[in-house]
Amino acid sequence: GRSAPQGSDECTLCSPGSYAAEAGAPACQLCPFGTFQEVAGRTACEGCSGFKSSPMQGATAESDCLPTVWQVWGAGNNLWGQLGSGFQLNYTITEDNSRAVQVASDRSKPKLGLDNEDVLEVAAGYSHTLFLTVGHRLWAAGQNDFGQLGQLPSAGPGCLFADAPELTCTVDARPNAIPVEVDAALFNRSVTLARAGRHFSLVVTDDLRAWTFGFNAYGQLGRPDRLGDDSGGDWRVREVVRGSGPGGGATLRVVDAACGSYHALLLTDVGELLAFGLNRFGQLGVQQNVGTWKPNVTPLPVDPEA
Repeated sequence: GRSAPQGSDECTLCSPGSYAAEAGAPACQLCPFGTFQEVAGRTACEGCSGFKSSPMQGATAESDCLPTVWQVWGAGNNLWGQLGSGFQLNYTITEDNSRAVQVASDRSKPKLGLDNEDVLEVAAGYSHTLFLTVGHRLWAAGQNDFGQLGQLPSAGPGCLFADAPELTCTVDARPNAIPVEVDAALFNRSVTLARAGRHFSLVVTDDLRAWTFGFNAYGQLGRPDRLGDDSGGDWRVREVVRGSGPGGGATLRVVDAACGSYHALLLTDVGELLAFGLNRFGQLGVQQNVGTWKPNVTPLPVDPEA
C-alpha cells in the first residue's frame, strides 16, 4: 500500500480511496467503480456488497456504496459472448442458456465494462449486441468476424455463418464476452440510437447523422466497400450519405432507423424513408434489383403510394 515516485527513494502511504498492489509502485491507483477503501496504505480495495456500487472512482467509505436497481440481463445462445456476461461457454457444445445471466458491467460480477453507467437501450443482432448508456456512449459484445463491434477483427478461422439449427461451432468462435466501447471512430459524438442487423450495426448520433459498420455483402452499410464478400466486412465506422443525383453525397438528418437481416431503413427529419441493402424479397419497398441477390448501396427513397 505504498508508492514511490520515479527517481525517489521515499515511499508514501496510499491515501483512503486508493491502493498500490505492490510496494514501491510508481503511483497509487484509485479504487475502481464498485469498490472502496477506508484505510490508508492498502494493497487492494473492498468490493461493494450485494447489488450496490460506488458511483465514482476513489470511494473512501462503504457508505459510498449505493443500492442500484439498474440491471441488464440476457438469455439464449452465447457462443460469441453476445450476452456480454464476461464469459462464454464451451464452444464445442450446443448452448442452452435458458437462465438469464447479467451483463458484465461495473455493477455486476464480474465488474467489467460500461463504466458504471446505466443502460438506456439494447439492440440485439444475430450474434452481437449493442448497449447504449445514459451517457450516450456505445458498447458492443459478441461476434466480430465482420467488424460489427466497430473493432478490427482478429485474424484466423472462425465460425462466420453458424446457420445450422444447433448453432454449434467446431473451431474457436473468438468470442468477445466483455462489452467494448465504440468510441474513437465516432469522433466524440454522443450516440442517441443503436440498431443491430445480421452481422452489421447502425447508430445515429446527436447531430442526426447515421453511421454503419460490419457485414456489407449486400450494401447494407450504405457504401461500396466489400460488396459481395461473404468472408468479411468493414469494421470502420462510416457515415451514410445521400447517393448520386441531386444532393448526392449530402449529409442525411436521421431521426429513426431500423435494421433487418441484410437491409436498413432510415427515417429523416422531413419524413422521408430511405432503404438500402438486400432486396431479394422486395423488402426495400422499391423495384430496384428486386428478386435478385444484387447489392443496393445507395439509400433509395420509399414511396408508399408508388
